[in-house]
Amino acid sequence: MKAAVFHGYGSSPSRIKWLVKPFKEVCDEVVVPKLPKTLVKAWRATKDLLADVYGGHSMGGALALLHSSDKGRPAVAVSPPTDTELQLRHLKEKFPEVYEDIISEASLDEMIELSPIKRQYSAPILIIHGTEDKVVPLEQTLEFCDKVKTCRLVIIEGMGHKPVTERERELVHKHVVEFLKSLS
Repeated sequence: MKAAVFHGYGSSPSRIKWLVKPFKEVCDEVVVPKLPKTLVKAWRATKDLLADVYGGHSMGGALALLHSSDKGRPAVAVSPPTDTELQLRHLKEKFPEVYEDIISEASLDEMIELSPIKRQYSAPILIIHGTEDKVVPLEQTLEFCDKVKTCRLVIIEGMGHKPVTERERELVHKHVVEFLKSLS
């Protein structure tokens, strides 16, 4: 099984080793490309990337969901912005410098068009989200999983935007491995 795993905005492949590790345990091949900063540019850069399963953190999680919808393949997303319109409003209020950077690289219409919640899904999806995520509100994931019937949601109490404690990393690892093994 081939996997493609994507990092988030302002991140890099080396900063998501905690997510790549469970994929490498289960999959035969794992590609982790360096992405452009915004979702629009990342989608354009990876649109033709074929894999059996997609994974990602934050913006990379939204990208994994787009690939899942587009190609009918499973996805794992950790803390993904699933509604780009709501996410942009949240960023504008809480992280204005990030908001300004993102909209300087892509139009609002392009960003909203790529909203994962506006798409259809047929393959299994695992979303992992922390209750203390200040970057991407948990409410987006709750609404997404309510709409998308193939979504399996794992909420990690106390986790922020990414797993930082050993316990959080172990929980993410366990759930990703279980999900990936269920696909074969």
